[in-house]
Amino acid sequence: MIAMALFMMTSCGDGPPITDQEQWEFLGMNHEQTLIDARLSVGSGGLLRGQGRARLSVVRKGQIPLEYGRDSLADDVSRPPEDGLVIGPDTLTREDGRWALGMRADGLDLRLTLDPAGPPTLPATQETGRGRWSVQAPVTSGQLRGFITAGERDELIDGHGVLLHRWGADPPALRGTERVSIFVLDRDLALGVDQTGGLAVSWIRVGDRTLTHDGGLIRRSEEGWFELDFRPSADVVARIYPRRKPSLRRPVYDALTKPERWLLRGLVGWAVRHIHAAQARVVVAGVHRTAPAMVVAVEYK
Repeated sequence: MIAMALFMMTSCGDGPPITDQEQWEFLGMNHEQTLIDARLSVGSGGLLRGQGRARLSVVRKGQIPLEYGRDSLADDVSRPPEDGLVIGPDTLTREDGRWALGMRADGLDLRLTLDPAGPPTLPATQETGRGRWSVQAPVTSGQLRGFITAGERDELIDGHGVLLHRWGADPPALRGTERVSIFVLDRDLALGVDQTGGLAVSWIRVGDRTLTHDGGLIRRSEEGWFELDFRPSADVVARIYPRRKPSLRRPVYDALTKPERWLLRGLVGWAVRHIHAAQARVVVAGVHRTAPAMVVAVEYK
């Protein structure tokens, strides 16, 4: 039964595999540690093939999270000239090197810009028997500015963010592959590792220098803090201490139909995506400093 279900979800006739999908992930945190998690995706998979999906979560310590979602018909999905994705009135675009995110609905107006402070990563690709899956960070750290208006709530955003791009025909969610991502976001310091199983991208920026390295290793302690270690190729190590608040918790399969969600739950478990604001204690070439950070984890229950 399980083998037949996998076959039904990953097989197709002519054209791209029905599991083929693309996702953009816009993550940010302002100086008051408001967390911003925006995702735009489109794919050929499942019963909703060709349709676009936009999801937004915003949370500030001590406040009720703002949640927004849009499912769009395929006719309302397009790709801008340079890069990004458009899903109805929700847009992620790039112009002259600057990225812009806009999300609009009744009672919601979000407009953010992300100016990259360093170069993008190279794409990393993993190939399995069902196809390829790739990830890249077009923005490893950038100045985040803009505003969010939701009902009577108005908030100016001034902080830092990252942008991740994922695509392929073998998404980790169909394999039950857990993910851990750590981003240290400061004005003159950016560290990052996005790790899903054996697939990872990583970066180090100190001041205006991007340091070459052989990848970063994430370790999780029994007490719940993380260690981000780039040694020996780069003399950089950090301990990351997640905060209880602000934090976000969302299901991974919320863009699928109910039958598809229950099928995947029986195959690989129930996937939950956690995001926490954190504090990083970083040592660069023997020099100690602290910086704000963000932890993203996808776990299966």
